[in-house]
Amino acid sequence: AFLFTAPTIALFCIFPNGRFVPGWTRWLVLITLPLSPLLLAYMPGSFIPEGSLLYLAASLIWLVIISASVYAMIFRYRNVSSSHEKQQTKWLVYGLVSWITIILIVTIPYMWIVGQPPGTDFPIWAHMSATIWFLSMNILPITLTISITRSDIWDINLVVNRTLVYGAVTLFTMAIYI
Repeated sequence: AFLFTAPTIALFCIFPNGRFVPGWTRWLVLITLPLSPLLLAYMPGSFIPEGSLLYLAASLIWLVIISASVYAMIFRYRNVSSSHEKQQTKWLVYGLVSWITIILIVTIPYMWIVGQPPGTDFPIWAHMSATIWFLSMNILPITLTISITRSDIWDINLVVNRTLVYGAVTLFTMAIYI
């Protein structure tokens, strides 16, 4: 969470066309950078005791930032996006909602397992629950990939072409050097 919060907030603020709409969202992204260390408060053994005033303030600040980024995405969708951009946003929202739903469903067995006394044998579905959780981590990247490549948000042909050219030049240079 410490490393991925600012990029996630930025994704909500600039997707699908790369512009900050509304304009105040660029400040929202800049605010998340110095506030990211507050996320360490949610780790076990944190420097901020749970239930303290600083802990509650950090929770409120992050709730406001996440709510503002979601509002920015809704505002962009309703007021600014073309039909093409709306399709791309639907892919992102679909992936995000699917991922959160699966995580919430899989968390129920995890909480049951954590509540068992030490030394209790885990049922066979406990391992399936963990596997589903790890597999669900791929939902959002897959839907973003579909949104970007299917809708040509970026010229993917140019990216592939340059990757192949620079890769070939690098291999050729290494071969000559060797």
